[in-house]
Amino acid sequence: MIRKIELVNFMSHAHTVIEPGPGLNVLIGPNNCGKSAVFVALRCAVRRIADDFMVRHDQKFCEVTLTMADGTIVGFRRRKTPTFRLNDDDGMGFSAENAAKLAEAAKLPEVTHPDGTTGQDVHFGTQKAPMFLVHESKAAVARFFGSSSDAGKLMQMRSVLRERERIDKSRAADLAAITTRRDGEIAALSDIDTVESAIAAAERDRAAILELEAAVAALAGLLAELDRLHLAAALAADRSAVLASLKDPPQLEDESPLVLAAETIDRSAAECRVWSKRADALALLQPPPPELPERDLASLLTTLAAATTETSRLAAVTECLRPLSPPPEAHPVAELERVLADIEREAAAIANAESKLRVFASLTPPPEPQSDEALVAMGKELRAAEDALAKHRQELHTATAAFEACDAELRVMKDLLGECPTCGQSLVGPHHHGGDA
Repeated sequence: MIRKIELVNFMSHAHTVIEPGPGLNVLIGPNNCGKSAVFVALRCAVRRIADDFMVRHDQKFCEVTLTMADGTIVGFRRRKTPTFRLNDDDGMGFSAENAAKLAEAAKLPEVTHPDGTTGQDVHFGTQKAPMFLVHESKAAVARFFGSSSDAGKLMQMRSVLRERERIDKSRAADLAAITTRRDGEIAALSDIDTVESAIAAAERDRAAILELEAAVAALAGLLAELDRLHLAAALAADRSAVLASLKDPPQLEDESPLVLAAETIDRSAAECRVWSKRADALALLQPPPPELPERDLASLLTTLAAATTETSRLAAVTECLRPLSPPPEAHPVAELERVLADIEREAAAIANAESKLRVFASLTPPPEPQSDEALVAMGKELRAAEDALAKHRQELHTATAAFEACDAELRVMKDLLGECPTCGQSLVGPHHHGGDA
């Protein structure tokens, strides 16, 4: 069995390697892709073909190498002259005898009749005659079957081929009948042009009907718009009649005092809101802390400096005493007791000084003395704001009194007149300018 096929500069193949799988292998692809070239390459490797058509264009040589399942290598090379290859012998002469050796090695030999006549090639077939013996004479068929060990299988193949040929003829007859039936159907549709013209006329009529429907809808809209305009004209005529019956409005009195009073009220209210916000902001301020006498601070700083100096001295004494060895054991005496008492007092003083230093370190530094000019100015602004607020409150009170007097006059006019001299509406009810209904 062939395990690998390698083609170099062979027809359309520049360099192609094919590794067939076990069993049946099929090459498929578009036209002129090189399928038949593989078949020709196999024939060149095991048959004596003297032509040079297989050399690729613009190349000087071509080569075919077949690797068999048992490791045997069979090849063909065409340069100036063709040569065969069998394993390591790559210079075998181009003879019929060597071609037969290669065919035996590749398991592709011709079947030869026992009487020595020309053999039958059962491995390769051309595109025009893909199956052997189909178009041969009966004598050739009998000669082949007499020399073949697979005569039964070949006869089965021939029967299958003939059966397929019969089926193909039957299919051809069926296709001819179908063609005849289709021709009859096409003839029945010969009046299709008349139907097309009728359909075109119907489509034109439908388009005309749609245009008429659109025109009718537009006319309906115009009629609705005309009805709306008639109704609007009638309403306008009614309004004109009502307005014609009305009297001319009386001459308006001077409203400038009321406008001036309203503007004064609005301005006073805005200033009141501003001064109220300023007063609220000043109310949030806290009084400044009382200042401590400078003499007490100076005395405290002097005491702190002295304590710091004493602490440093005692720390130095302690560092000097630390490396000393303990004193020898001695009998207690009064002088030693006095010295020990002094040391204990000094140690207590050191501890007290260190405690004071820690307390002083936790204190915040005293505030810097500040001048009272800013606070005095702020107090003056506060008093001025309070005076202005009182003034605006007085103005607001005066304007409110004027507004109430005006409202009282309007009430009197309502009671006397009963209707507004400007618009003619009744002053009794929710339309009067002030007071209850």
